Amino acid sequence: MAHSFNLSLAVQDLDNAETFYGQILGLPLERFVPGEGAAPLLLLPQGDACLLIREITAAEAMHPGLLQNLHRHPLGVGVSLEFTVDSLVPIR
Repeated sequence: MAHSFNLSLAVQDLDNAETFYGQILGLPLERFVPGEGAAPLLLLPQGDACLLIREITAAEAMHPGLLQNLHRHPLGVGVSLEFTVDSLVPIR
C-alpha cells in the first residue's frame, strides 16, 4: 500500500512564495490549478510527501470554520520546515 503525506502552507502572496521557494531556494515547484474556477496553488513534491502552498484567502474560503480564528495568533508559530539547498548565497 502506498503512503503519502501532504502538508498545506498558507501564504499571503503566491507569486512571492513561488519566487522564494522556486527561484531563490531552487526547489522543484509546480503551479497547479485543481479545477475550473479554483485558486492556483504550488506543489512541492518530496518523495512520498508533498507541500501544498496556497494563498491564505483560498485556504480560508475552503475551510472557513477551521480558519475563522486564524488571525488571533501570529502566523507560523510552532511550524518549522527544513529544506536542503545547494547554496545560501542567493538568500543573502
